[in-house]
Amino acid sequence: MKEINHDNVEINQNERLPRYLYHYTRINCLKDIFNDKHGKNVCIRFTDMHFLNDIDEGIYFYKFLEEHKDEIIGQFKKGDEQEYCRKSIDEFLNGDCYKYLLQEKYGRQYSFSLSELRDSMYFWQADYAKENGIALRLDTKTYSSCEGTPFINQVCYFNVDSVGQFLPDFRNIVKEESEFVNCQNDLDDDGSPYRQMSGSRILTTKTPFWVIKAKTWEPEKEWRMVRSINALTKSISKRTSVCRNLTETENINQEKINVVKETFKVDDRGVPRYYLEMPNPFSEIILGPTFSKKYVASISDWLDEHKYQGITVSRSEGLVGSRH
Repeated sequence: MKEINHDNVEINQNERLPRYLYHYTRINCLKDIFNDKHGKNVCIRFTDMHFLNDIDEGIYFYKFLEEHKDEIIGQFKKGDEQEYCRKSIDEFLNGDCYKYLLQEKYGRQYSFSLSELRDSMYFWQADYAKENGIALRLDTKTYSSCEGTPFINQVCYFNVDSVGQFLPDFRNIVKEESEFVNCQNDLDDDGSPYRQMSGSRILTTKTPFWVIKAKTWEPEKEWRMVRSINALTKSISKRTSVCRNLTETENINQEKINVVKETFKVDDRGVPRYYLEMPNPFSEIILGPTFSKKYVASISDWLDEHKYQGITVSRSEGLVGSRH
């Protein structure tokens, strides 16, 4: 079931994915993004999570539990619940699994940043967009119609109250299993532990650490397109996947097949980058406040020259929010 919100944005009630999301960047990136001589595909560049602007990116949740453990425990009123919560958090913080995720021993997370904000002074004043900045409108319907693409996740801006809201499974397991905390070492008739605690497992397996940030970043209203890559055992260089199933007897028109092409490389600054070539999901280019109106027509002409169709070009009015 879908509904229209007050901003006329179509939202899926199950995923709450807006119809349109926006990526802010510089105009000189257009030639790299819209680089298909046939005007059909785009190249989206993802950045290794450990090289993003926010130094807490990816590790914020772990640091949050370290710094606010007592406050989280204090949200539970019963003694057994508090003890169980403490044991779960300590086991999580001292365990190896989550540390492997953070240290890239398991894999890497590559991110492409998006926002619900269409024309935001908050972003136009950011370092990466304040000079010659543009915003690309991504149509999530078009994007999701091609299989094999990364999922888009909403960023959770975390504080102490978020534990109950964002991690209901952890809150519920604390309440359900706390009564067994004092008999954890008891044995069943067959010699097995009476009850295996699962609080730390919930924290490890159900926490998407790559989309958790501090509450102070909430004005960004950010979403993330994220690709997870096993950095140690698999190279994705020049790997290609077809986005629909084809039978041997099907008459294939090669130009109509939706193909996702993936490449990986380290740029000149030593930053690991992941590139995804896919059918164009961008339907509008918004020029930032530094541009005069005459540039709208020139960018439209540039798109036509490169055979890209169905992309509107507009100029920012700078009306939505401010960084200060």
